[in-house]
Amino acid sequence: MAQRTHQRRSSDRVYRQTDALLQALSRVEFQYTSGFDPEKLFGELLASLLTLTGSGYGFIGEVITGLNGVPALQPRAMANLAAAELDPAALLDVVMTAQSPVVCDLLPGDDASTRRQEIKSLWLLPIHCRGALVGVAGVADHQKGHNAELVAHLKPFLIMCGILIEALRNDQDRRQAGHALRESDERFRIMADTAPVMLWMSGPDKLCNFFNKGWLDFTGRPLETELGNGWAEGVHPEDYERCLEHYVTAFDARREFKMEYRLRRADGEYRWILDHGTPRYRSDGSFVGYIGSCIDITDRKQAELDAVRQRNELAHLSRVAMLSELSGSLAHELNQPLAAILSNAQAAQRFLARDVADLDEVRDILKDIVAQDKRAGEVIHRLRLLLKKGEVQRQPLAMNELADEVLQLIHSDLMNYGVTVSVQFAPELPLVQGDRVQLQQVLLNLIMNACSALADAETPDRRLVLRTELADDKRVRVSVADRGRGIPPQNLERIFEPFFTTRPEGMGLGLTVCRTIITAHGGRLWAANNADRGASVSFTLPAEPKDAA
Repeated sequence: MAQRTHQRRSSDRVYRQTDALLQALSRVEFQYTSGFDPEKLFGELLASLLTLTGSGYGFIGEVITGLNGVPALQPRAMANLAAAELDPAALLDVVMTAQSPVVCDLLPGDDASTRRQEIKSLWLLPIHCRGALVGVAGVADHQKGHNAELVAHLKPFLIMCGILIEALRNDQDRRQAGHALRESDERFRIMADTAPVMLWMSGPDKLCNFFNKGWLDFTGRPLETELGNGWAEGVHPEDYERCLEHYVTAFDARREFKMEYRLRRADGEYRWILDHGTPRYRSDGSFVGYIGSCIDITDRKQAELDAVRQRNELAHLSRVAMLSELSGSLAHELNQPLAAILSNAQAAQRFLARDVADLDEVRDILKDIVAQDKRAGEVIHRLRLLLKKGEVQRQPLAMNELADEVLQLIHSDLMNYGVTVSVQFAPELPLVQGDRVQLQQVLLNLIMNACSALADAETPDRRLVLRTELADDKRVRVSVADRGRGIPPQNLERIFEPFFTTRPEGMGLGLTVCRTIITAHGGRLWAANNADRGASVSFTLPAEPKDAA
């Protein structure tokens, strides 16, 4: 009977203790969900544990990774114990060996101390979470033993401790990640704001979410105004549609892009901007938007325009100088149709002076007058084109047709030189993109240079070959070959230098201008000596795609 009474009282005490523990855990859970304060929560748990066990000494520690990756025990809450009185490494070693609640006698210190006399041993309770040892709870035992039934009822306590330690670790990870992210963002902003270029960023929705200080200083507008698509309000109206279309097309294709447009500066002036955008990806490969840099290229654009204008002026002067050399033959080209017109007109007058006019004959004469007039008009038209001073006008051109027009223009000069031209035109050549007048100027210069090279040649050798051919699928080649003395090897490149000439009356600018024109058209101009005799000057131009033709 007495034994049953003792067991009932013992069970009642354990029940009351367990109920008190659950109430304490409820308070801890409420504090955890209300506001995360690790020190306060660990203290609450330890206080509840000491109350339940009737002990005045104890601790709760977290298993951390110490030096060289070795596990270590770091106290989180202590009651009436100092860190110097514990041997965390030894305590952790005991728990890791036992992997279950264990009693040990590992409290160093002065044997004569009151505390040492009160404490007989320590209960060491392992704390697990997700199957891993994350902490240890220790409670001093006055009797050098422990209540196995009470230890069994402490499982909710140990679970809560494990959850709390896991939450603490997660919170620390979040804080560290957040701190690292803030530091990274701050470093990026400092770097971006001190960069000597304008920077912008956009998200996966195409909307801009960042502009650096350089951009804001340039536009003179606040960040809030530029965000989203607000930045586009500063783009020149003539560039707006093209700019947005280029951006959206590149964005949808996730490809790098470069574009030029005019952007309004803070003082109201539009400046040319070179914008270079690059897609951004996370480490897992997910697309997060674009980052771009912009530089002011207004001065460069102006320098390019000045260079083009100077090149056009030089080409114009070269054409004028060349036409002055052809003035005799050009006059002959005009005199022929004019003389024919005069002769036909006089004949018509005679026919009409008769009593019975032959109207059919008069009609034929008038047709000849119209044809000769058109011939003279074509000569004048070609002269006007060559003398005209204007902007470069690129268009698809047929090189065979262009070369034929040049030959018609200098037909009389070729006769005066006594030069025979052998034409070797490749059929069905692709078109080239170019300026008609400038390319005619190149051909005119090369042919006239070849005629000069043949000045001392014997009559049978006064021949030149004008050839067109397809160099490959992407280039059309034009060559002018003569049978003169050739070019000294050391001068094959020098003849393209400004003011270098072998002709007493030459200025030394013709071939220089020709190379400049061909280079501007994306081609190449060079000279080479023929295998048998004479020299050839050739140039290539990019061929237009067949679908473009």
